[in-house]
Amino acid sequence: MVRITLAVMAGIAIEIYADTCLSAARGMLLFFLFLMTCTLVLAMIINLVKKAEFVYRARIANGVALLVLLVCLGYVMAWLYMDKNYPQHFKNYLTKDNLITAEIVNPPMDREKLITAIARVNQVSDSYTAHHTKGKILINLLRDSLSRNLKYGDVIVFHSKIEEFEVPKNPAEFNFKLYQSFHNIYYRTFLKPGSWIMKSGNKGNVLMSAIFSVREYFLSVILHYVKDKNDFAVASAIMLGYNDYMNGDITRAYASSGTLHVLSVSGLHVGIMFLMLNFMLKWMDNRSRKFIIAKGLFIIGFIWFYACLTGLSPSVLRSAMMFSMIQLGRVMIRNVNTYNVIFASALLLILFNPMIVTEVGFMLSYLAVIGIIYLQPKIYSRFVFRNWVLDQAWMIVSVSIAAQVITAPLSLFYFHQFPNLFLICNLVVIPLSNLILFNGTGLFAISKIPYLSDAAGWSFEMLLRGLNKFIFFIDQLSFALIQGISISMYEMIALYAVIFLLCWFIYENGKIWTLLTSLLLVLMLSSFNSY
Repeated sequence: MVRITLAVMAGIAIEIYADTCLSAARGMLLFFLFLMTCTLVLAMIINLVKKAEFVYRARIANGVALLVLLVCLGYVMAWLYMDKNYPQHFKNYLTKDNLITAEIVNPPMDREKLITAIARVNQVSDSYTAHHTKGKILINLLRDSLSRNLKYGDVIVFHSKIEEFEVPKNPAEFNFKLYQSFHNIYYRTFLKPGSWIMKSGNKGNVLMSAIFSVREYFLSVILHYVKDKNDFAVASAIMLGYNDYMNGDITRAYASSGTLHVLSVSGLHVGIMFLMLNFMLKWMDNRSRKFIIAKGLFIIGFIWFYACLTGLSPSVLRSAMMFSMIQLGRVMIRNVNTYNVIFASALLLILFNPMIVTEVGFMLSYLAVIGIIYLQPKIYSRFVFRNWVLDQAWMIVSVSIAAQVITAPLSLFYFHQFPNLFLICNLVVIPLSNLILFNGTGLFAISKIPYLSDAAGWSFEMLLRGLNKFIFFIDQLSFALIQGISISMYEMIALYAVIFLLCWFIYENGKIWTLLTSLLLVLMLSSFNSY
């Protein structure tokens, strides 16, 4: 499963490079389709021959053919996923006098002066005909009483200038155009009052509409008990993955402490939900086979409901898929290989959305999990504490070290900073955020019960206040964060090579050449940074 997933990801990476750097994705598509056909025929011929000697001799050719086939499949999947490659894309019908009909496909984000929404363009009309189209567009609307009421599934009609995203004008500037292209969005527009009308509402998916309604209710519960705007922003982020209320001060403070991960619903949150449900339904394990199957289906369904509720971020998707497979393995009474589960979950997500591999959250999430699974037990076993509190503290520290080591090169490449106090901060923040999650879940469950809900709401607010005070205290320390670190992609790859070789030398009884190679790579990195 590992090799299959990596081969498909390689094909997607080639398509992205061909499209963004060479502008030759369409031309190369024919080559990859031809290559895929040839390798498929070759693999079929090899596998249809019954002679054992021939099959043995052709085993390498068969493996290479299947590998090339998977790379080609990744390329074709990525090309087909991009809406701009289809003749039905709305860009092909744009004129100055168009009326555009678009459906809001995500809950709009309420900014201070603007409402930002992602919409799917369903129709472009001119003086003579209406063209049914596809493709998404980023819409910015001036904030007023009408735009504030826009919801998921609403259909609007507008007449406005549509333009492509601008390319970066400075060398180190963030490439917003490239970022949006990975989300299948290439155009944007700005709507003033009077340039658009509401055509109809509630045209979205019924299930997603219901889920977003539940999320709005939960947000209202949090708002009822949490009055401070910073505490409310953190609560909505931790509980529901809702980041619209986040501001720069909160994000900077949590980034400085190395605990920004708690503000996005991640595998930690899904894992806690998974363990809670298994503990609550443990009584069903001693019943009949039907009860075991019902328990598994309920847990899988609840995990995906929670994932939808929190916005389906890459880390949540990965965790929901992974824990679903673990639960499915338990229902089938089979031992589950963790690495196969991780890469199988990645492959399923990639099949659904090939461009998810470009998400920083996707990369950090999977790297962190792999690092924790491989490194954490080895780090944890170095010290043994008989005291339960010290043992739990060391476990948290070992998890933090494992995740930080494996994600550090990628974090430096994208964010150019390193939190010096991440160990101390995670010792406090991880248990505290877990308490907030448990308390918040209980608050949602008893929100209609008087007195009990008030007590749960008070403790929920106190935990949030304590968490934020600690984080903002750390942010004020001058030595909490090293900034201005700049590494190239090649240096990032070299750093990962160093980490891999050192792990091989220390934990897998590697030979001395692995250590020497690591030292050579370090010297190369030092020489690069000196110029």
